[in-house]
Amino acid sequence: MYAVSKSGWAHCLEAATGKHKWRVNVLRAVGAKMPQWGIGSSPLVLGKLLLFNAGASGAALNKGTGALVWKSPAGKKAGYSTPVPYRTDSSYAVALFTGTEAVGVNAANGQFYWRYPWETRYDVNAADIIISGRAIFISSGYGRGCSLLRFTNDGLKPVYENKNLRAQYNSPVLIGGHLYGIDDDARRFTLKCVELATGKVKWKGDNIAALMSADGKLICQGETGELYIVAADPSGYKKLAETKVFREPSWATPVLADGRIYTRGHKGTVVCVDVSGK
Repeated sequence: MYAVSKSGWAHCLEAATGKHKWRVNVLRAVGAKMPQWGIGSSPLVLGKLLLFNAGASGAALNKGTGALVWKSPAGKKAGYSTPVPYRTDSSYAVALFTGTEAVGVNAANGQFYWRYPWETRYDVNAADIIISGRAIFISSGYGRGCSLLRFTNDGLKPVYENKNLRAQYNSPVLIGGHLYGIDDDARRFTLKCVELATGKVKWKGDNIAALMSADGKLICQGETGELYIVAADPSGYKKLAETKVFREPSWATPVLADGRIYTRGHKGTVVCVDVSGK
């Protein structure tokens, strides 16, 4: 099991025992400063590599030993999103959302491929990049908005840019050509369905802080403690089930495992809901 702490400590643990295999401070290895709110992304396991959003355009460790394989310049701020892998004609690449831009690099050696400037207040680019075919979707909160970009022979070209989906930290999910994500409108977080190809809003839902998808459905954590199951259906907002799990705020993404939903409140309360149907 691999994990990284807010302060940059990357850990490799035996899943069965919890025994440490190695640990390395990624920020020190790269020579990079910690982002304002620390490292908020997850490490990406890709082949023999463990990739991180650290430095100007990422860094990679050997997943077996923790040894540094490659690093990017340390001068620019990292973002808070997790590296996203995609295939090129000859190898794997990763897309990263840094503090000021979206970038693409060769996963094996960090070779730079492309960049697209995207500045946001407080340098908070936190929602994961979404790649679909030759298109890339990026989104940020604090009033910034979203954009669909397309790979062309002349580089990345914008298809649209608007404020219909301003994903502050929770990553949207793409199902059947439609994005389901949390829009930050500065007053509340709202669940929205947006058509990927056009950026048009199909519907708005409840005050939702975080979501994940499974079995054609959305598992949604309400900001004030509700848990919703919503159909991933662009024709309209359809709540399939709901229950109150907290009497405290929650921004944590729910997790589904073995027929149970686990979710966490602002004060550290953890609730398990059985949805196995047994």
